[in-house]
Amino acid sequence: LISNPRIQDIMMSRIWFLWALFAIQFVTFPFCMVIRLCRNGSLKTQSLWAWLGGHVIFEITVVVVFEVQMKIGKNGRPWWVAAFPLATTLVILLFMVGSYLHSNSQGKSQLGHCLKVLAVLTMGMSSFLLAVHEICPIPHCGEWDSLSVNTAQAVVLVVICYLTGFLVTESLDSIEAVLSGPPLAGMAVTAYLLSSYWPVFTFWGEQFIRKNAWLITYQEVEVYPLSPVSVETPERMPGGMGPAWAIAKMWFWMFAMLLFGKGFCNHEVHPFLHRHITQSSIVVFIIHRLLDVHFSRSLKDAGMDRPEHMVMVLIVLVFVCSFAIYALLVQVPIIAFCFGIRDIDLSKNILPFCPGQKTDKVEMKVEDPRTMPSDADPNGHLPADTESNRGTVNVMVP
Repeated sequence: LISNPRIQDIMMSRIWFLWALFAIQFVTFPFCMVIRLCRNGSLKTQSLWAWLGGHVIFEITVVVVFEVQMKIGKNGRPWWVAAFPLATTLVILLFMVGSYLHSNSQGKSQLGHCLKVLAVLTMGMSSFLLAVHEICPIPHCGEWDSLSVNTAQAVVLVVICYLTGFLVTESLDSIEAVLSGPPLAGMAVTAYLLSSYWPVFTFWGEQFIRKNAWLITYQEVEVYPLSPVSVETPERMPGGMGPAWAIAKMWFWMFAMLLFGKGFCNHEVHPFLHRHITQSSIVVFIIHRLLDVHFSRSLKDAGMDRPEHMVMVLIVLVFVCSFAIYALLVQVPIIAFCFGIRDIDLSKNILPFCPGQKTDKVEMKVEDPRTMPSDADPNGHLPADTESNRGTVNVMVP
């Protein structure tokens, strides 16, 4: 990649999520606007139906593009395309009804809460529709093929996970109202402590594991045999059982980590540490892969042959340099804004062609009705003997 960089290599590298998240947010923006308008109770506005129409156009476009580029229907995997339109349509319907019940009951409808939670579960469970069909196996579809029929399954699964997270954010009040009783944090701890007792959710079926675009899944036939016996009579994982287990494992550990974090990690240890550790995560993630290759080569050329020594030195060097680069980026407002580190202060000159907006503060005296004497006339005028008792409030107006 470094000696002969190609566009497809860069797009499919570890920074794929940067352009992928932008693309996902762009194409799912109509769906997000429909959910947001429903949550705000704007069920009878023209903008709601306009965004709903935009979402329908997007769904049709997805079906056409996937069929033209990847021949999903021709390869006998129609559910990989049908899962997303079916899920989003049902979710919008459930969210509309739940929001309608809320608007008529001032947010006190338990049925409305349940329907919104059901909408979140529907979006998440729709991912199992992607397990109806088996993964195109090796060697017909290679693990490193950047564009194959399997790519459609990976793309739709990532979009479903993204929209599930968005729905959770939009339905937090309903989720808390429905799930306020069960000991969720204790359930997460139990999942971690007893994880060794259910290998199907940890490391199971390793001979079937393969890469699918950016994800890890299972295929029907063995990728490599575990014993000489399986070479003669290879084991098989029938149908979509492999992708179904992969998706189940994903949701299981995702919710276990979320519940554990909400129960035991949802507090700020120190403001300085919290601010810089969270803000630097994206910078460290991107930068560290640009450094460790060069550092490892330099250490090897310097005569460091012990792998354990090289790993320890690499960890220190890479993290120190990554955080140093983060500290430099923080000093440049426009770059810090691009990395999501902080907002741009429009009152300062951040660029020569983008002058800051000056704000002139003027002190004004405004009548405070709470201190207005009772003998004032309707226009606020007081008798001469009480004029000095008039209440005022100092306000700084930009």
